[in-house]
Amino acid sequence: MTILTRLEQWKEQGTISPEQHSHLAGVSRGDPFSLFLELHVLHYAGVLAFVAGLGWTVSTWSQRLGDVLVLTILSTILAAWFLVLLFPRPRLVSRRNAAPSPIFDYVLYLGASSGH
Repeated sequence: MTILTRLEQWKEQGTISPEQHSHLAGVSRGDPFSLFLELHVLHYAGVLAFVAGLGWTVSTWSQRLGDVLVLTILSTILAAWFLVLLFPRPRLVSRRNAAPSPIFDYVLYLGASSGH
C-alpha cells in the first residue's frame, strides 16, 4: 500500500481534512514547496546575531581603543562592502543572472540589512 492510497483512505474516513490531504499528497509526490518564511526567519536571526556581536565588539574595543577609532574601522568595512557591491557591476540584462559567487548574496544581504 502506497502513501497516496493511505492518505486517500484517511480522507474518506474523515481522519484528515481535504486541505491536509492535498498538502500531504504534494509532499509525498515530491512537489516543490516554499521555504520563504523559514529562510527569512533565519536571515533575520543571523542579522540579529551579527548586530549583537557588533555591539559587543564596539563596547569591548571602544574601552581599549577609543570610540572614534572603532567607529572609523566599522565605517570603513561598511563602505568596502558597498564598493564590492557596486564595482564591478555585471551588465544589465532583462533575464535573471546567477550570482558571481556564493558569497556575493551574503554580502548583499549584509549590506542591505546594515542600511536599515
